[in-house]
Amino acid sequence: MAEEFDPYRKWLGIPREEYPPNHYRLLGVGLFESDLDVISNAADRQMAHVRTFQSGKYSGLSQELLNKLSAARVCLLDAQRKKAYDDQLRAKLAAANQPPVASTPPPPRPGMSSGPSGGVGVPPVTPQPAACGIQKKRSEATAYRNRRKKSSWQVPVVIVVMVLVMLGLLVVVLNNSPDEAPRKRPSASTERHPSLIYPPTQQKNPSAGKHRPKRDRRQHPPQSVDDGRDIADPVQASPPEGSDTLGKIRGFTGHGAPVNAAVFSPDGLFILSGSEDKSVRLWDVGAGHELRRFEGVTGPVSAVAISSDGQHVAAASGQLDPPIEGVIRVWETAGGQETTRIDTSSVKLVHDIKFSDDGKYLFLAGHDNTVRLIDLSSGEEVRSFSGHTGPVRSVAVSPGGQRVLSGSDDGTVRVWNRFSGKEMRRLTGHGGPVGAVAFQPKSKFGLSGGADKTVRLWNLNSGRQLCEMLGHTGPVSSVACTADGTRALSGSLDGTIRLWQLPDGKQLVYFDAHSGGVRSVSFSPSGHRAVSAGGDTVVRLWGLPEDIASAVRNLADQEDPDAHLPSDDIPQSKLLAIPDAAAQQRAEKLIGQRHFGITRGCKPWVENTLSRHRAVR
Repeated sequence: MAEEFDPYRKWLGIPREEYPPNHYRLLGVGLFESDLDVISNAADRQMAHVRTFQSGKYSGLSQELLNKLSAARVCLLDAQRKKAYDDQLRAKLAAANQPPVASTPPPPRPGMSSGPSGGVGVPPVTPQPAACGIQKKRSEATAYRNRRKKSSWQVPVVIVVMVLVMLGLLVVVLNNSPDEAPRKRPSASTERHPSLIYPPTQQKNPSAGKHRPKRDRRQHPPQSVDDGRDIADPVQASPPEGSDTLGKIRGFTGHGAPVNAAVFSPDGLFILSGSEDKSVRLWDVGAGHELRRFEGVTGPVSAVAISSDGQHVAAASGQLDPPIEGVIRVWETAGGQETTRIDTSSVKLVHDIKFSDDGKYLFLAGHDNTVRLIDLSSGEEVRSFSGHTGPVRSVAVSPGGQRVLSGSDDGTVRVWNRFSGKEMRRLTGHGGPVGAVAFQPKSKFGLSGGADKTVRLWNLNSGRQLCEMLGHTGPVSSVACTADGTRALSGSLDGTIRLWQLPDGKQLVYFDAHSGGVRSVSFSPSGHRAVSAGGDTVVRLWGLPEDIASAVRNLADQEDPDAHLPSDDIPQSKLLAIPDAAAQQRAEKLIGQRHFGITRGCKPWVENTLSRHRAVR
């Protein structure tokens, strides 16, 4: 008979004599450790190690152990709960005749040596989630000594019998419990997901009408989203990504003011959020609790970002009225150490930030009508993108980093060449300020959302609008696109987030998300989940439909009607080899015309002109 897999011993190296392990033993720190940094770092180390087994054969055991590590961390980092836990642990060790290791240990009893500093070596009867308190044992010191006198083969036999008896009693109790009566499976229209609203187009399906009567859901406003599931429970883990129910999975609570930004880490295991309460927090998606708070922020946080390798996080803070100095801070994700601080008071306020693909640069959208490129190693500005006539609210960087997209209060969306800083395209169509922009993965398409309550899809090569997505009843504050380009997500000050099909712009589903308006939305890397943040101080995790992407043609594979247009992704330095300034200015003008769609008949003339200038050299 194969030996049952033991995650405590295999993964954490805890011997069976120390079962069940106490919180200190689980985290691998000394008994009654009082340094909070030691506890926090140890918990992060243990959880990161156990998380590496989540996708393997023992994924279920990995999640259970993560829950126990999470509970141990939360307990020992809370002063009151730690004191209560330590008191119970000392009493338990005393009852087991094992003096605890403390700063002033009591003298050993005559004829007895000090016991180990780990947990009591009694195996658990049944596997239970880790809790802050410790259950008292009925055995006294005398019974413990008598038990130790038994031969080695009797102890395992007694334990096995007790486990079998308890399991049998548990099965009987569960089968006879009145609370376990058969229940009807709730449907999407029941109170299980009161904030889930399907678009009216789905109600017009004739086949669906044969099974249930039509009704206009818009006449029945959704109930409050605060249905009791927003309290983060460190023991109750969210299901693995891809097996979520449709709708809200959980809420992350803790911020004390509106949350302006929330994004996923590249592996989808963490969420970074920034709030007007002057805090930047990292959340564990699986366990549902706060992992770290990045120190040093002195003003309301307007934007956050995570580098593509997940090694660094950045946050922009500041305020216009009353004025608070604008600062961008960059930290190491793992240790929380601040690595870079950039004074942004010259741009008044930074509304959005994005890392470059290599993590060496930071793009920022400023209230001074400009987009700027900052070198993180020196903190110096490398390039500015000027042309907007209103504050820039959002910035996006294309995959590969060749293009930059920006949206401004001047009502335009602009495409920039990252290497030259030149404006390549100006997109007009929104009937007001543009508050959000995003790239489609292959960068020839872009999304924008504006105060005119619309989301628009653009062909960035031609400047043509491909579709207009209608449905929001308030200004659109944030947009995002899945990695495969088949779906878009938008958040609005009307309090809803909406999922759209691309490229036709059909609305798939929407959720009543935040009572104070939605300020940020983001997809997980797989596109199965979304995170939103809003004015109600809560960060929420959502499960999205999974069967839509396979039925939709990938936008990246769509035939491009403007494929004949010259590429704008060539760095400017490769196009110019002009010896004098006057010739260079004329060539830049010609290249600018070429970028904006010069006719095929003029193309040879432009190339001949450039060749003549190169010959001068």
